[in-house]
Amino acid sequence: MRGTSALSVLVALVSVIAGPSCVANAAEIRSGEKVVIGKDETIKDDLYVFGGQITIDGTVEGDVIAFGQQITVNGTVTGHVMAAGQTVVVTGESGGARIAGQVLKLGSKAKLDGDLLAAGLSLECEKESSIEGDALFAGYQALFAGQISDDLRGGMANCRLDGSIGGDVKIEVGGDKDVLPPSAFGPPPPVPMPTIPGGLTIGESAVIEGDVTYESSLEATIDEKAKVNGEVEQVRPAPQAKKGAPPPPRQNPLVTKTISSLKHLACVAIVGLLVLLVFPRWSTAWADTIRTRPAASFVSGLVGLAAFIALLVLAVVVIVVAAILLAGIRLDELVPMVIVGGMVGYAAMIVGFWLLAAFLAEALTGLAVGRAALRDDGIVARLGALIVGIVLVGLLLSVPFLGGIVGFVVLTLGIGSICLWMFGQEPPQSFAPLPQGKPIAASAV
Repeated sequence: MRGTSALSVLVALVSVIAGPSCVANAAEIRSGEKVVIGKDETIKDDLYVFGGQITIDGTVEGDVIAFGQQITVNGTVTGHVMAAGQTVVVTGESGGARIAGQVLKLGSKAKLDGDLLAAGLSLECEKESSIEGDALFAGYQALFAGQISDDLRGGMANCRLDGSIGGDVKIEVGGDKDVLPPSAFGPPPPVPMPTIPGGLTIGESAVIEGDVTYESSLEATIDEKAKVNGEVEQVRPAPQAKKGAPPPPRQNPLVTKTISSLKHLACVAIVGLLVLLVFPRWSTAWADTIRTRPAASFVSGLVGLAAFIALLVLAVVVIVVAAILLAGIRLDELVPMVIVGGMVGYAAMIVGFWLLAAFLAEALTGLAVGRAALRDDGIVARLGALIVGIVLVGLLLSVPFLGGIVGFVVLTLGIGSICLWMFGQEPPQSFAPLPQGKPIAASAV
């Protein structure tokens, strides 16, 4: 791996924030193609490290957050190891581990004072490795040959138990001895994977103090020398429906589609009513821009879409670069604030765009269509125009093939009207005053 993308770095940092410990006021940040924490080096804080090959031989008095291709932790970590990469190997001591990757391994000298949470293609806990809490794994295969003080939980196709487990075992395993591993992309992992038979296998050296409950259609292979002090229970999966059995009754597709369309129209109407009542001048200006300047709104909408995508990419780059620069000049206390604040702003942009794309653009276009028929600036007339327009636009969106094109045009018009308004392009005056005594309906006609 030549480097780490900005978005991947940001995701890794966010996973730390969601971890079991709070982000410290300051942190050590390392990055590069090859990062090594030497045996004689002690980091008296949390360590954030990103790179191709990461090796930690020293001591970290805090958490380790690592994202790379090959991650090896040989030293001592007083906090938790939270790492994701193609291979993650822990042979030292830590307060616990949350690891994910293609090949995961706890070496014979690994000692976790807390829990292990792991997800990946393969997990191997070598003999004499120690987990002083629970172990939880989700993936293709796992070999547990070390010590687990408490319970083992998980779901996998192949599982072999050769070590000691102080609590219960409750896992889901595959029901096919010949199941093949999922296809992996990229170069082969430098750490070999163990060969584990399909289903659940309990070897002769296994010692399990509690119960063993496994869900599988394949009966477990239990060596006669294995020691299981609790009960062993197999839970078979619910049988699938037989071929040729009558399918369950299906609802009329037209009815289903109609109900779904009505629900969507209700959501659009609620959003439109809220915006019209809370921001009456803005929403009316946006709708009138669509009505009076449709071509300009459409072109501005296309530009706005491209600008929004570019803004998302730029925001990620700015957040990551700002965090690295602040760490480089030793203003470490600002790094968590930049990361958290940047992510909150990033999420707000995405939520705002989703609200605009899913509901508001359709509501504004509907208001523009409705105001072409109900020519009055009163709030009641605008509410009526909104409902009428939403229904008309909804009918167009429900037309097969045409609906997709109409949906794109509606989205583009909504974005474009807001863009024009933001740059001071006000629409023409809404309507001329109505003649006195002339009914609105007749005027509209």
